[in-house]
Amino acid sequence: MQDNPEPSAQAAGAMGARWLEATLLAGFLVLIVAFVWASFAEVSAFARSGHGRGPYFFPRLVLGVMALLLPFLVLRLVRSTRTLPERAPMIRLGAVIALTALYIAGLERIGFVASSIVYALAIPLLLGRRDLWLLVPVAVVYALVVWLLFERAFLIILPAGSWWS
Repeated sequence: MQDNPEPSAQAAGAMGARWLEATLLAGFLVLIVAFVWASFAEVSAFARSGHGRGPYFFPRLVLGVMALLLPFLVLRLVRSTRTLPERAPMIRLGAVIALTALYIAGLERIGFVASSIVYALAIPLLLGRRDLWLLVPVAVVYALVVWLLFERAFLIILPAGSWWS
């Protein structure tokens, strides 16, 4: 005897996976549009003065590339015949998305450096890494190097946080 499910069960699983992916891609498209809309809501005096590209250039660039690549994901979705993913990785994915949302919310409150250190520690811990002796210095160095790169090389001012202002 083989442990293969019935063809109708496979077809139902493939259809469920397609709906799940289609819903995620539609949500992703809505997020891209919302973030682009929000990035045009306020332009700082620094960005208008002509010194550097301003804080909105790189997010718009990334969102533009993501919007250009989204049709390729949709095309792959149309051609695929996959089944629903396992539950545990989907829960981890949801937790990563929630942590990312908290990271974004924390940027204004506690600033880029502190938020990035916490985020760079939380994500690997969530995904199973337990070697804090390595994670802590990597998170601190990562946050400081990225901050220095944006502040000094790109001339883009990153949020300092309302607690430090």
